Amino acid sequence: MNDCEHLWASDVYGVNPFDNTASSKLLLSWDNLSVKITTAREFKFLNYFSMNNKVSTKLTLRDNSGFAETGQLVAIMGPSGAGKTTLLATLARLNEPVAGSIHLNGVELSKDDMSKVAGFVPQLDPLPVMLTTAEYISFACALKLDKCTSARDRSLLALGIIEDLDLSNCRDVLISNISSGQRKRVSIAAEMITKPRILFLDEPTTGLDSYSALRVIQSIKIATRNSIVLCSIHQPGIALYNLFSDVVFLAEGRTAFFGSLANARTFFQSEGYNCPHGFDEAEYYIKILSAPRSEDIEARDLDRNEAERICDSYRLSPFSDFAEKIGGGPVGFKIDNHEKSSAQWFVQFNWLAWRYYLANIRAIMKELIAFFYYAISIALIGIFYIGIDTERQSGVRDAMGMLYMTGTELVYSSAYTVLYEVQSEIPIYLRERKFYSPSAYYLAMVFCWVPKVMMKSLFLTILIMLILRYDDGVFLIFLEYFLVTTACGVCALAYGIMMACHTEGVNLAVSIMAPIDLLTMLMAGVFYNLRTLSWISGWLKYLSIFHYSHEMMAIIHWSRVAGIGCDMKHLPCVVSGAEVLAEYGYSQEGLWTNAGGVLALTGGMFFIGFLGVFKRRILQALY
Repeated sequence: MNDCEHLWASDVYGVNPFDNTASSKLLLSWDNLSVKITTAREFKFLNYFSMNNKVSTKLTLRDNSGFAETGQLVAIMGPSGAGKTTLLATLARLNEPVAGSIHLNGVELSKDDMSKVAGFVPQLDPLPVMLTTAEYISFACALKLDKCTSARDRSLLALGIIEDLDLSNCRDVLISNISSGQRKRVSIAAEMITKPRILFLDEPTTGLDSYSALRVIQSIKIATRNSIVLCSIHQPGIALYNLFSDVVFLAEGRTAFFGSLANARTFFQSEGYNCPHGFDEAEYYIKILSAPRSEDIEARDLDRNEAERICDSYRLSPFSDFAEKIGGGPVGFKIDNHEKSSAQWFVQFNWLAWRYYLANIRAIMKELIAFFYYAISIALIGIFYIGIDTERQSGVRDAMGMLYMTGTELVYSSAYTVLYEVQSEIPIYLRERKFYSPSAYYLAMVFCWVPKVMMKSLFLTILIMLILRYDDGVFLIFLEYFLVTTACGVCALAYGIMMACHTEGVNLAVSIMAPIDLLTMLMAGVFYNLRTLSWISGWLKYLSIFHYSHEMMAIIHWSRVAGIGCDMKHLPCVVSGAEVLAEYGYSQEGLWTNAGGVLALTGGMFFIGFLGVFKRRILQALY
């Protein structure tokens, strides 16, 4: 039996996504779950070093028990702060309980096993907005199923999911142009590809109007007939509430009720709460369990005591006794060791590069506007230096100023443009943590950005050639300038990516980069001779992109200037390009040394940037 045949033969994780007859029963149960959340004031620097000042530890869940079996659609409801998301994340093993246990078919479930049988859709649903609905679902299918399925089978599966989730009318529409309800269903579609036997959804209807919310839950119900589905829901309408088979009501982290909708009505009636005719039943129960907004401390305490009383009553009622149900449920299951949702690395890279390519093509106007601003900046700088003569004393400082200003603009443009773009992509990267490896994502991102830097370098090189007006060896000089500016542009790209991957938010990144940029600009050699620097600060020039950019471009130009006329009376003159380089602390033989330095700096920053991407995947959750 080959790997794929063995994979389809497994029981839980290896359910064939093309087999709609899969009906093996699963029973998920949780017993006396308690969870503590530590509240802390935290300061992070570069996303690595942090200082914590622990404030308090709060018990957000207390002694919660319940169960759900295949085919059930369970709603988790309660007032704000009742612990809905915490319970959902704990059942998905994204939080670690301080007490209690979680079992599947009577077997305690580890975090790794849960990740194989379950899918989790967070409340936030960042998506690549420049893909269409069908393209994104096909992209997800390729990365989750490529190992054992053909392109035709992937296409059939994508079409089936689109039909089940009622996305046919927007399948060819860009995600940026679809409604919030449709975006939510697209997020759910990405998790439905491997047909998880358990699906957790964190507030899938939040932010939607009643009609859109109803369609989302109806679509989920159709698409998950052979799964256990648990949703945290905030204030559902009566029509939406009636779609669920079972409900969990939470109050202050405790279970106020768990069971069917009919039993919920019976239980609350037994506690003296009869929902008025025509009133939203779910909203009525939540209102009972909510603390009032009044500032009256005594009134607030009375209501909290009432919520506690209801929780105590439920715990003592027959509705909380489901030991017989759990004990009589299915026992044991098998999780196959094969990684069904892991496509080969080159497949991941190929599909990520394809997504970047489509995004760039469809955002061509945005890219052209950004390039236009860069070109205008470079051209305005060039206007001030038109007509300079570098074979005269007056042209020496003009040429050095022109090379410094244009190189600096290239570095800034390359570093800060990528900073903003990568920061905006991080939520998508975290959302797709099960789709691809960090290395495939990182390399695809880098290869996407390099051509953009090369275009900027090409424009800068053309401008330099027009201003300095070479007569001999034009092509070789053009090639040298292009390679040098491209190398420095890519180094600036690595700098921007590194900062984006290690900081929380653009504002923090810019605040850190500002003093670094100032220091490295001083190391360029324009403001004083670098040879006069002491050993304490002299080594900093090897970390300056501005230094490498200015020195290498200066060497390319001045190594070809044999003589400089002295047209300045009573002032010392430099008589050759070699003397100009020496005045700035540069060496005519230093081109290759600097090339090696900029390549080493680029490689180092790219590697540090990758560590940031890798660390985010391990430590950060998006829920």
